[in-house]
Amino acid sequence: MVTGCTPYSTRSFSVAEPNLQQFCNNAEDEFICADCKTLVICIDGKPYTEPCEYGSVCSMKRSFKGGVCYPGEPAECTCNKADIFRRDYYNPSKFLTCGIEGSEPIIHTCPEGLVFNEQKRACGTEIESSCTASGTFAVEDDCSRYYSCIFTTGGWVQKEFTCRNNTMFNEETGICEDPCDWYSGHFSCEAEGRYANPSDCTKYYECFAERHNPDIFIWVEHECPEGYEWNQMVKSGVGHCVASGTAKDKCVPQKPNQCKIPDEWCKAESISCNSQISNDRSYFISPNFPESHTSPNPCVVKVIPPENAVQVKLEFESMILNDPLEGDCGNDSFIVIGGNPGSNLPILCGDNSGQHMYIDIDNSADSLLLQVQASDYNHFDLTSERKWKIKVSFLDDESAVPQRCLQYFSKTQGIIKSFNYAEDYDYAMALNNLDYSVCFSYVNGYCNINFNFNGTLGETTWDDGIAYSARSMKGLKNKERKARCYGYGRDCWDDYIQIGPQKICGDLDDLVITGNSTGPMHLAIKTDDSNESADAGFYVSYTMMPCTY
Repeated sequence: MVTGCTPYSTRSFSVAEPNLQQFCNNAEDEFICADCKTLVICIDGKPYTEPCEYGSVCSMKRSFKGGVCYPGEPAECTCNKADIFRRDYYNPSKFLTCGIEGSEPIIHTCPEGLVFNEQKRACGTEIESSCTASGTFAVEDDCSRYYSCIFTTGGWVQKEFTCRNNTMFNEETGICEDPCDWYSGHFSCEAEGRYANPSDCTKYYECFAERHNPDIFIWVEHECPEGYEWNQMVKSGVGHCVASGTAKDKCVPQKPNQCKIPDEWCKAESISCNSQISNDRSYFISPNFPESHTSPNPCVVKVIPPENAVQVKLEFESMILNDPLEGDCGNDSFIVIGGNPGSNLPILCGDNSGQHMYIDIDNSADSLLLQVQASDYNHFDLTSERKWKIKVSFLDDESAVPQRCLQYFSKTQGIIKSFNYAEDYDYAMALNNLDYSVCFSYVNGYCNINFNFNGTLGETTWDDGIAYSARSMKGLKNKERKARCYGYGRDCWDDYIQIGPQKICGDLDDLVITGNSTGPMHLAIKTDDSNESADAGFYVSYTMMPCTY
């Protein structure tokens, strides 16, 4: 049986401009991208053009063995952001502009002999290319700038970019990052004790095991007095400051890359109660951190963002308060006052070390207040451990995450935990009245996300009309328990996680779900005003899957 194809559209070739003959001089029969919207077809050494229709751009694809007008790829040729002035991906003498996100790019041509400069948004003289290989590289003497090298039929094309918000380009990850995190990111605690900072001989770390997760550690950085350096003893976890040059083992600081970081960049300011934060990457810490805080008085700081900030990011490097009672933070609590109307920011308590949140402020006229309300109630002997260290960062339009994403993950794999989750279910407890989104960035080349769930959240109603919680199902056989948790007929009606149209709840242990999406994806988290069944919350490991088409 022979079936016929109905073409999506019929396109005709036209004779190319004479200045495109260069593409076909050494390519008798090829398909080549002349710019983001023009495909050149070389036939018997003569150039013909095919303008890419609305919604498609010229893309060099292996599957087509050359150029093709393709929907949405490469992203550098699309209006993936608003107000774009971008050098053409294939031709440095051209540039594209975009009015609004998702619109059709408009291609412009610079005067003869000039190329487009993205930083100046203007045509100018060509910068001599330093490219010797394809890829993206940091400018060694100023890593806040970086450049990509693309080899075209006309030779190397070098495109320069600039990182925003005091970030630098990390060649290992391929993105702009806070360089102050690079050094700490190359150190990890293996056991409690004091350990040398591998990148700075004058500094050392103190490592502490988390309260309910002894295999997880938090660290605090210290600096020796001027003229002294850290001397690590043979015994692991022990050392002290000695006069510079007298340490038994000569200290050679390690560098994660070749970038030179100005000293003033990483001198973070630490602010405690009844003060204010206006500098980027400052810390809100408990009094006498890392010692415990036992005072029942409220501790408040005022956050004053710069004018160009549209979001505030909070990173809870350490956050240990009294545990909730039946899901309510009635004793200790961390509260954010302010942000855009309708932000519905959660009230936190318990152990939230390692968590983070984004706060939208672009439609908020007032500053933010960060408040820790500490009580004199001693639940699980926690007042001997109460402490916090919260990093406060300001984000402008370029670095902001999508709005109403309380949490955001941009890496292709990672871990997500509900607030106050602990592996020991005797201490873990989901918080009440949560209603927020966990979002994932769209990573080019990745389509689906695999989620591997663990934990307990809410009740599930089976066809027999009985509501089953994780505790009430402990006596059931595993197969039956799993079916009642998330099999057909489920009705998640109080606490749940939603992925697209699908809700999941109950006993989540070892549940694996694949989220299908061609764009950004998010998890919606919802809890009601009661946690009488003492649900632990959830722990999710996720992995983005490469596209197969």
